[in-house]
Amino acid sequence: MRKMQARGCSLLESVMAVYLVVMAFAVVMAVYPLTAVSPVPSANHILASSTAHNIFESIRAVPWGSPMPDELKEKQVVTYTVDGEDRAVEFVVTRLEFDPSGETGDGPEPDSHICRVTLTIQWNNDNDPTGESPRESLTLSRVMMRREN
Repeated sequence: MRKMQARGCSLLESVMAVYLVVMAFAVVMAVYPLTAVSPVPSANHILASSTAHNIFESIRAVPWGSPMPDELKEKQVVTYTVDGEDRAVEFVVTRLEFDPSGETGDGPEPDSHICRVTLTIQWNNDNDPTGESPRESLTLSRVMMRREN
């Protein structure tokens, strides 16, 4: 018997290779638009992060073990200017948790020396006055230590 010599790939192998390359390209092109990010939500994310950091600083100013003031949970409106047009974003604190927390759950445990604070802020993604646009949220967590007086 004669041995067959390999002289390249067959037609079926070529068709399968082209099919796999086309399918891989189709998957990449289907996922690519999901990775694109609009600059407007990122600006709101930066404002939300800044608002959250301000709230964390306000929490640090409250004496350890005391309940948090209600003003921290109220709506906060941040205004900014883009291309000469004033815009406002309304941020709402939807979650403020302390671990470990005091008896009321509204502040750190008075006997603890360290506490994890978790804060979630929500806002509308655009300047929709009806409030029907999808809400975005940001959750940050910080560890705070008791300051000795």
